[in-house]
Amino acid sequence: MSETTQAYADDPRPGWRVRLSWPGGTSHEDAIRGEDRQDALERARWNWPNAEVEILGPDEEPEQAPASPSPGGRLAVAEELGTTWRCTACATYVADDQDECTVCERGRDGRDRHGRDGGENETPAPTDDEDAAEKERRTVELAAAAAERAEADLERSGTRTSGLLQLASGLLAIIAAAAGLSAGDGGGFPAAAEVAISLAAVLLAAVIAVLGSSWWPRHTGTGGTPVYAQHTPTSLAAELAEADPKEWYAEHACVAGAITYRRHRLQRWAVALLVGVGALLVVATVAALLA
Repeated sequence: MSETTQAYADDPRPGWRVRLSWPGGTSHEDAIRGEDRQDALERARWNWPNAEVEILGPDEEPEQAPASPSPGGRLAVAEELGTTWRCTACATYVADDQDECTVCERGRDGRDRHGRDGGENETPAPTDDEDAAEKERRTVELAAAAAERAEADLERSGTRTSGLLQLASGLLAIIAAAAGLSAGDGGGFPAAAEVAISLAAVLLAAVIAVLGSSWWPRHTGTGGTPVYAQHTPTSLAAELAEADPKEWYAEHACVAGAITYRRHRLQRWAVALLVGVGALLVVATVAALLA
């Protein structure tokens, strides 16, 4: 559609009131000239290509209408003289002495005070309350994920401890049988082998003691079973009702992480002792073969 630049008040065609709805959710009313409703609708869609246009009815204007263009973006003589600029976000014509669109509040570069790019798919910037709620939600999710991961690590550490305990107990039983302790007689090994086997048995007993201590229940701490045991169902429910979800998950992760870390340290000691047991058994075997 081709348009001839002409002041709104000087256009002899009837005026029509229109409602413009913008992609960001804002809307406002304006007016445009047209021979009839359909002509006004087509001219409005050409003038505001990014807006959804609705014809409201004839524009009842006073007889002495101003000759200057309204801030809503009507085509005016000023456009012909190059004294206006067109907003890249909503296609509204703005006076050249203004650096911000009067409709969408964006500057000449298409950005508003929030620094967003203009465009049809743009969404409004979140408010401070929305930012705080989103940050709270992400924090709770991260705390819950940390608690879940700590609980999984705790379970895996218990499985490893059980495996090491079974290994140490089995080796100790084998050594006792080889030494003849279960039958009540001596094993008949060389002196060097007997010393090595004896030391290996001592180390295995130490392994069992170290791993057993990792299972020893503790009745201290700031959360978990020791604290729950001090409550009644009513008092515990009341405390949980006032608890902060992110702090509750974070405390759970800290408690589980502390137990897991303690088990890891004891498991390292147990593995080191088992390596010593293996070396002593090798010595005992060589001594027995060379005797």
